Amino acid sequence: MKKHWKKFIAMMLLSWLVGAGTVTIYLSEYAAEDFFIHDLIPFFLILAIFGFLFCVLSMTALLFLKEKLKSRLALTINPLISIVSVAAPVALYTGLRAFVYNNLPVAEFVLLTSAFFAAGFAFGLAFLWFYRWRKWLPTLTYIFLICAAMWFIPNSIPHINEALLSDKANGAVARAAQMSEPRSAHTATLLKNGRVLLVGGMVSVLGQELPTASAEIFDPQTNTFEPAGKMLVPRAGHTATLLDNGDVLITGGVDEKQPVSSAELYRAASGNFAAVGSMQVSRERHSATLLKNGTVLITGGTIAQPSDQAEIYEPQSQAFRIIARMNARRAAQTSTLLTDGRVLIAGGAESPVSILPSVEIFDPGTESFQPDGQMQASRYKHSAVLMPDGKVFLLGGADERDWSGRRNSVEVYDPAKHASQIVGNMNRARFKIPNSVVLLSGEKIIVGGAGRRVEIFDKATGSFLVSSGSLEDEWFYATATPLPDGRVFIAGGYNNSLIPTTQTWLYQPQALTAQILPEY
Repeated sequence: MKKHWKKFIAMMLLSWLVGAGTVTIYLSEYAAEDFFIHDLIPFFLILAIFGFLFCVLSMTALLFLKEKLKSRLALTINPLISIVSVAAPVALYTGLRAFVYNNLPVAEFVLLTSAFFAAGFAFGLAFLWFYRWRKWLPTLTYIFLICAAMWFIPNSIPHINEALLSDKANGAVARAAQMSEPRSAHTATLLKNGRVLLVGGMVSVLGQELPTASAEIFDPQTNTFEPAGKMLVPRAGHTATLLDNGDVLITGGVDEKQPVSSAELYRAASGNFAAVGSMQVSRERHSATLLKNGTVLITGGTIAQPSDQAEIYEPQSQAFRIIARMNARRAAQTSTLLTDGRVLIAGGAESPVSILPSVEIFDPGTESFQPDGQMQASRYKHSAVLMPDGKVFLLGGADERDWSGRRNSVEVYDPAKHASQIVGNMNRARFKIPNSVVLLSGEKIIVGGAGRRVEIFDKATGSFLVSSGSLEDEWFYATATPLPDGRVFIAGGYNNSLIPTTQTWLYQPQALTAQILPEY
C-alpha cells in the first residue's frame, strides 16, 4: 500500500465527495426540515472516518485483483468488489441497529447504506482510472456513471424506505376504476348517498394547463363511474363544498386563461349544474369552509397574487357578500372548522417568495379575523385535519422554494393554547396535498397524495406507518375521500413529469388498533 498512498488519498477524496453529495442531495430534497449545513456534519464525519477504514480494506482487495485480472472483466469486477467492501459492513451495522435494536430510523439506514454504496462505486471506478484505463472515453464513462449514481441513489432512497416499511397490517392499496379523463387539482365530494362526485381539474399540465368542465360520479358499491354532466365553466384549483341540503357549491378556480369569480351548484336531486351569484373576487387555490349555520366562508387564494379578502355565501339568497379582510394575504392556505364553530386559517403564500407560518381565527359571531399565534414551520400547499379533541393536525406543504422546499414534518395546533408543536415526520416530504389527507373513524390520519405509498398516522407511537400496495407514482393534487364503509377513495393527480392520470385507487384499512390519543 505504501507506494500507492497518493493515489489512495485521491480515490478516497473522490469517493467521500460522491458519498457526501448523495447525502446532501437527499436531505436537501426530501428529509431535512428547515435544512441547514450543520445537519450534514454528522453524516460527513461518518463517511470520512468509516469510509477511510473501509477504503483501506477495499484498496487491498483491488490491488490483489489487479494482479490476477488482466482482461476487461475488471471493469465490472473491481467496482463491485469495492462496493461490497465499503457498503456491506455499513449495511450490516446500520441494518442491525434499524431492524433488530430499533434505535435507528429505517430512513437513516437506507441513506447511510446508499451513501457508502455510492462512495464504494466511485472508489472502484477511480481505481480503474488510475491503474487500468487512461484513455479519455473510459474516463468520461466513469464520470457519467458517477453522476448517474449520484442522481439515481438519492431519488431511489424514499421509494426503498417506503418499501421496507410497508406492511399489510397497516392496510392495503389496490387499483379501482379509471375515470373518463385525467384529472389533477380537481375536487372529490362525498355525497349524502355515499357516492363521490368528481368535478373539473386539469386534463393537461405539461406545456399548457387545460382545465375541464366535466364531472363524473364514482359508485364504491359497483366500482364504476358514470357521467355527471358538465359545469358551466371549466375549472381547476377550485373548491367544492357539500351544503346541508345535499347540493355541492363549486367556487372559483382557473379557466384556460385566468382565475374566475363564477360559482355554481351541483344539484344532487336533479344531477345537473346551475349558476349562482358570482363571488366578489376572482380566486384560485382558495379555501371554502361550511360553517355551522349553513353558510360558507371563502378566504384568500389567487396563487400568483395572494388575496386577504374574504366573503360568505348565503344558501338562501344564493349570493356572496364581502366581509372583513384577513390579517394577511394568503393563497394555498388551509381553513379548518373548529369544534366551537370558529375557523382556523393556517399558512399560505403572501407572495410568490414568502410563505407564512402564521395562523388566524375567524369568528362567525363577529365575522372578523384575529391573529392566533404561529406554526412551527411556514407552509403552503399543505393539509389540515381536525381531530376529535379539537386540535388540528397540519401536515407537509412547502416553503418558498416550492419543489425544493417540501416538508415532511407534522405539527399539532392547539386553539386553546394558541400554540403549535411538532409531533413527528412523515416518511417522505409531501406537498400539493390540500385534498389528499383524511381522518378515518376519528383515529387514523390517512395521507394519500404526493407519494407512491399511503401513510397512516399512528397516534399511539406518534409515527407514520406505510400500507402495502402502491399508487404507482407520486400524484400531486390528488384527492382522498373517506367512504362510509371505512375505505378511502384516492383519485387522479399529476406525476413528476406533469402528466395527470385517469387512475383511481382504494385504500382498505386492516389491523390498526385503536389506542388512547396521547397528549401532544
